Parts: sequence; C-alpha cells; structure tokens
Amino acid sequence: MSDKEKFNALQLIRDAKKEVNEAIQSASGDRKKALEKLSNCFENIEGDLIASALDDKIAQLQRYKTQLESVNSEIEKDMKELKAVADKVAVAAEALGKLIDVIGKLTNLP
Repeated sequence: MSDKEKFNALQLIRDAKKEVNEAIQSASGDRKKALEKLSNCFENIEGDLIASALDDKIAQLQRYKTQLESVNSEIEKDMKELKAVADKVAVAAEALGKLIDVIGKLTNLP
C-alpha cells in the first residue's frame, strides 16, 4: 500500500472513529458497548496504519544508509588510490626539481 493510500485510509478511519465516539456520548447499554468496541477497533487500525507507515519509512532510511555507506566506501578507496598517485607525482616532481638544479648549476660553470 502506498503512502497516499495509507494516509487516505488513516483519514477515513479517523473520521469514522470521531463519529463513533460522538455516538458513544448519547448511547447506553449494549449499544454503547458495541460502539466502544468499534472505537477500540478503529484505534487499533489507526495504530497499525501509523506503525506500517513508520516501518516503511524506516526501511527506506535503511536503504539510504546502505547507499551512503557504499558510496563512502568507494570514495575512501578512490582517495587511497589517489593518495598513492599523488605521492608518486610528488616524488617525480621532487626528482625533476633536483635535476633542474643540477642542470642549472652545470650550465652556469665558467
């Protein structure tokens, strides 16, 4: 059942429960007992619909959490790989800098 359907059912249950509760005020005897049972039934249905909607939302949030963890794991892996590349680039740049210094010193000899 979709969220919209659950919301519509919940609204209808609440409306019916309100009518039943108003009828309880003027009822007596067996009629009052029957209306009270009906009101309790509507109360239980209302609670179940709310719990069902919450369960669905919790399940969706769990799926989002799993997605976030998966993407984060990929990012961390990529960062480690990029760190290794960056380290090698830094070493190459340092070596190139040393080579430039040596060539510069050699070209400035008298």
